[in-house]
Amino acid sequence: MKPTVLQLGPLLPLVEKGLASTYDVLNLAGAPAAPDFLAGNGPRIDAIASSAKPTILVNCAGFVHGGTVLECADEEWDMGFRLNVRSTYRTIRAFVPGMIDQGGGSIINISSIEGIVGEPNATAYNYSKGGVRIFTKSAALHCASQGYGIRVNSVHPGYILTQMVEKGIGS
Repeated sequence: MKPTVLQLGPLLPLVEKGLASTYDVLNLAGAPAAPDFLAGNGPRIDAIASSAKPTILVNCAGFVHGGTVLECADEEWDMGFRLNVRSTYRTIRAFVPGMIDQGGGSIINISSIEGIVGEPNATAYNYSKGGVRIFTKSAALHCASQGYGIRVNSVHPGYILTQMVEKGIGS
């Protein structure tokens, strides 16, 4: 059986044509309400989870707020948590029941090398991507201990030349 893939977040499709029988891709990169949706505000994630039953879920959301420990504003700190950590948690919480009903699945959370090694000028991004890494471990251990048949992993890429990175390099 080919998997059904649901992708949440501003990410190019990870699955090449032919690897999945259907694609339920929600690419919210240009949507004005994307941060609210990804942060789990309102019933939208639960509404989508009740109709979409993916076997693969990719959580890829992120925004780099520059600033050292002394420069990072509370708003940036909070936004880093809402977008990177809370959205991952709420999305997994919404979609795991459907994966259990289907006998299992795979969840891939995109963290960052910055969540492992840190960097002095991206405090909010570092801590929030580190949070995604540790939350992924917790979710993986839970799913394994319950016998759900759901693999939960995180990926920690280095710099990828995106518009977000180009803007950071320029400043």
